[in-house]
Amino acid sequence: MVDRCPSRRMPGVVRALQTDRRVAITGQDLLGAQQQISAHVCEIGPFLVLKLRAFRRRQQGKDAFDLLYTLLHYDGGTKTAVDAFAAEARSINPAFRDARTALETLFANEDSPGPVKPEI
Repeated sequence: MVDRCPSRRMPGVVRALQTDRRVAITGQDLLGAQQQISAHVCEIGPFLVLKLRAFRRRQQGKDAFDLLYTLLHYDGGTKTAVDAFAAEARSINPAFRDARTALETLFANEDSPGPVKPEI
């Protein structure tokens, strides 16, 4: 629930939930005890779709930074991330059209709003 609205109504969220993966996270808690948890993580293709859609709608510099950082540091590599995004075009992801439009209009070249959007 986000602001009393079921998050599943947002295009692309159901796809993200259906394709998530579990990742083991280890580290120390605030008391210094070693902890290990298994967390659900959005897979890269649906994540890029959601993030591009968010950038198209609100054009915050943080969203552009998140896209770049994710593409550069994805654990499967940048090519795998790009391929996973392309695979979303063939999936049933209702947010993909918005994501593609964001790429075509806001990231068309290095002078477009996406690459030059400053942090606020």
